[in-house]
Amino acid sequence: MLMPIKSEFGFGLLTIGCCPGGGGSNIWTLLLHGDLNLSMTMTFISSVAALGMMPLMLFIYGRFFLDTKRIVIPYSQIASQLCYIVVPVVIGMLIKWKWPTFAKRLVKALLRPTAFAFLFIIIGFGGYVNWPIYALLGPYPLLFPAAAALPWTGFLLSALLAFICRRSRAEILTIAIETGVQNIGIAILVLLYSMPQPEGDIGAIMPLVVSFSTPFPLLLVYVAIAIKERRCSKCCWKKKSEESMSEAVEDLEYYEESK
Repeated sequence: MLMPIKSEFGFGLLTIGCCPGGGGSNIWTLLLHGDLNLSMTMTFISSVAALGMMPLMLFIYGRFFLDTKRIVIPYSQIASQLCYIVVPVVIGMLIKWKWPTFAKRLVKALLRPTAFAFLFIIIGFGGYVNWPIYALLGPYPLLFPAAAALPWTGFLLSALLAFICRRSRAEILTIAIETGVQNIGIAILVLLYSMPQPEGDIGAIMPLVVSFSTPFPLLLVYVAIAIKERRCSKCCWKKKSEESMSEAVEDLEYYEESK
């Protein structure tokens, strides 16, 4: 209501706001050194809650945009997301229980590089495929700020509340990511099946714009963390070098005194 946009776009923004957290939140949590266990727990709980809360929220607020009887909730899509979360976690727990040493090596060798490559492919390939859609936003200059305000406000407010509650840095990052990153696929299915055509296709543009704007703050945080880690590694290396040099000088003085 703060921005004068078409009702199709407004319902699309409402739908993506009612969706549970997406799988990309777990990858971002891993890359930004958040609490991965908390991230997966929040994703699972939000997906379970979405089975009941998403229809309720769309029924309450969706009447401002269309007939609520036409709203279709993709329960199978939500249930499949629960399987995507539970099955890998169970497999990982079994591997860690049976072969704990192998599990630690596997995490160090594959998990972070694979997550980074997967995220790079999603952002790069997704941006390339959806670029013609983004090019159609010229006549609607308010769409991008309206879409970006949803995840960015979620990042900011959730991080602030977590900070007020005195959570750790890793937990603050995780809570912010889980709040701001939504499941785009569920929103697109709801819009395509709940709205007549071509309004459904028009409304489905909104989740794509939200997914395009979501990574920008996270990328800035990732760059800041990488710079900080690089500076810390240099400081640690310099400190170790100074300690080694001082030890060498002390050994040399002791050797000369003993002569």
